Amino acid sequence: MLFKKTTSARGLLLLGSLLASFAHGQENTTGGFPEEAAPHYLSGFTGEYFRGTGFSRPLMTRTDPAINFSWGRGGPAAEMPVDRFSVRWSGLFTAPHREGKRKYLFNARTDDGVRLFLADELVIDEWKDHGAKNFRHTAVLEAGQRVSVIMEYYENQGSAVAQLSITDMVTGQVLSTAGTVKSPSRDSREESDRNTPEQEQEQEVSAYVPREDDSHEERSYEDEAEVEAEPESRPPPPSKNVVTLSWTAPLTRMDGTSIALSEIDYYEIRYGQKPEKLSRSASVESDETSYRFRGLGRGSWYFTVRVVDRKGLVSPESRSVATKVN
Repeated sequence: MLFKKTTSARGLLLLGSLLASFAHGQENTTGGFPEEAAPHYLSGFTGEYFRGTGFSRPLMTRTDPAINFSWGRGGPAAEMPVDRFSVRWSGLFTAPHREGKRKYLFNARTDDGVRLFLADELVIDEWKDHGAKNFRHTAVLEAGQRVSVIMEYYENQGSAVAQLSITDMVTGQVLSTAGTVKSPSRDSREESDRNTPEQEQEQEVSAYVPREDDSHEERSYEDEAEVEAEPESRPPPPSKNVVTLSWTAPLTRMDGTSIALSEIDYYEIRYGQKPEKLSRSASVESDETSYRFRGLGRGSWYFTVRVVDRKGLVSPESRSVATKVN
């Protein structure tokens, strides 16, 4: 395990060495990658449902025609818990207007936490417990522009609400998800899973960071953002690669005092396709020391890990590790 001496405030966490395993596509006999059929798309969002609030224990995946749920004190399905669960919805939104640019209002209403990503940009970040509240973001889109939409949600306890609406700010019309959002069919996703590669490569890095300020003020997301049009007419097909990130649990804090495994609350992974902009994240329960990513887009991906203890102290992020998905 690698450690670094550093001057810091008492109590900051030190993460041990990080091992990142990257699985690459399995080659066929011609030396290239197996030919991929174009994915079939369905109307609505792909909903990935998890036990716990860290997206680490999947329970089911389904296509949701819309994100419009008010579960009260119940859960999304019989196999789901009524408290402490999380959901990640993903889809591709197409701006339905026919010419020029237009503003669209994305309104997320949740109880509890929510994060919204548009074209991999984090535009709403209210990852904390709260009653049912609206959080808004305005985006300017070209006619027919396609933008990836990812909404992450967790329910801690009590009532559960998760809703997302998209409004054309010129007409005032709340758009139908069935007509404007699509996601890969289950068959497409399963085909991608069947082609999961076997080979792995490992890298070792050391890691650390200071206390994160986790005080959240009420924030307005009304500032409009112009999303650049993507050059492709449709998103690239899902990758056949799986990336497995693993690490060792820390033994000491940055001041040299020991830390018991029972003091760790969870691990946070940040990742993205630019090392200076890791806009996605995943939380991992404290008893896990690895996380598997499926369906990452093609290109280079960068990852960091940090530790959060039960008192809210946060380690520095590890040095980033990277891999290329083909």
